[in-house]
Amino acid sequence: MYSSLTRKLVFAIVAVSLYFFEINILGRLKSKYVWGGQYDLHIKTPVDFNNIQGYDIAGKANSSYVKKSRFVDMPILHNTSAIEYKKIEKILVKRLLHGVGPKASSYIILREDEPYGFGNNFRSLLASALIALISGKRLRIMWDNYFLLMDNEFIRLRYNESEVKRNKISYYYTFPKDLFTSVNNDPNITDYFKSKYSGIHTYAILSPSICSNPEYVEKLVDIGLIPNAENAMIEIHHRLSRILFQPKKSLINETRVFMKENKLENCVGIQYRTGGYVSHFYERTTFLSLDSVVESAKILKTAFANKNRTVFLTTDSMKVLKVVPKMMEPLQVRSVQMYAIGHSASNRKTFVGLSPIMNRIFMDLYIFSSCDSIFWTRNSSFGELGYWLSNSHTACQIDK
Repeated sequence: MYSSLTRKLVFAIVAVSLYFFEINILGRLKSKYVWGGQYDLHIKTPVDFNNIQGYDIAGKANSSYVKKSRFVDMPILHNTSAIEYKKIEKILVKRLLHGVGPKASSYIILREDEPYGFGNNFRSLLASALIALISGKRLRIMWDNYFLLMDNEFIRLRYNESEVKRNKISYYYTFPKDLFTSVNNDPNITDYFKSKYSGIHTYAILSPSICSNPEYVEKLVDIGLIPNAENAMIEIHHRLSRILFQPKKSLINETRVFMKENKLENCVGIQYRTGGYVSHFYERTTFLSLDSVVESAKILKTAFANKNRTVFLTTDSMKVLKVVPKMMEPLQVRSVQMYAIGHSASNRKTFVGLSPIMNRIFMDLYIFSSCDSIFWTRNSSFGELGYWLSNSHTACQIDK
C-alpha cells in the first residue's frame, strides 16, 4: 500500500490542480455568464466584407483576414440635432433629485468601483439612472472622477452622507442571469431593489433589459426621455449618455484645439481594446489579440485607402500604438500623446484629482465619438460608450 507521505503528496497535487481549475476555468465561466462585461447586448447584423458600409474593397482583402476578423454593423441615429438635451436634462434631474410617487423617499446610490474603468462605471451610472427614473426613487452619485470631468445639472445629485443619514446601504455586485434575458421573461428589475437605500456597483449591465421591457419603455416615454417606443434601445442609450456626459468647457476647448491641429474634424475613429499582456497595464480580461488588431487594421486601410481620410486611434496598448500607424500608411493615424493611456483601469487609482489618465480618458472619448465613422472592440465598455455618444454615419464593432 501507499505510504502516508505518498498519500499526502497525491492529495496535495490533486488539491492544487482543483484550485487552478477553479481559478482558470470556473472563473472564466463566471466572467462570461454572470458578470456583465461579457454580455452580448446588441442585435447584430454581419457586414459584407466586400462592401463595408459602401466602401468597396472587393477582391482586395485577403481571405484569411476575413476569416479571422469580423465586423458587425450597428444601428445609427439620424437627426439628433433636433433633440432638446437640456430640456430633457432638467426634467430628469428634478425627478431624480426629489423622487416621485410612493417610493420618492427611497434612494438608488451609485458608488464607483475603483478597480474598474470609466466605461464600466458609466454603464452603472446609466443603469442606476434608468432604475431610479422608472421606480420613482431618488438617485445619488458617489463617483468623484465623474464630477471632475463633467459640468451638468447632475452635480445636484452628488452623494451627501448627512442626507442619507448613514443608513445601511444594500449594495448589489452581480445580478441573476434572468435579468439579462429577453423581454419574453419580463424581468421586473425595479422590484429587485427592495431596500430603501440600494447601491449599485460596476457589474450592473441592466440597461438593455430595461430597454427591452415595453412597460419600462412606456414609462420613459411618459417621463419625456424619448418621444416614442420606436428604436428604444439606441434612443434611450444615446439620449441618456449624451445628457450624463457633458464635459467641462476647459476640457472641450483643449480637445478641439488638438482636433484642429491634427485635422480630426472629419475622420475615421478606431478603438482597439486588447487587455491581457498586450495592454499597457496587465489585466486579467482579454479582448483582441495583436494578430486580430493587425488583421482588422489591414481591412480598414484597404476600405479607406482612396478616401484621403485621417484616422484617430484610441487603445489601451502601447504595442498597438507602435504597430498600427506604420502598417496603415499612407493613411495619417493620430492619437492623443500628451497624456498617459487611460483606457485600462489598472493603476488608475494611484492618481488623485484630474490626473493625466483622466484627461486622456476624456479626450479619447470625445474625439472618438466625434468621428464620422467609428469602429470599436466588441464588449469594450469604453468603445460602447463612444458609440452611444456618437452621431457617426458608420458604426461597426470589431469582433475577434
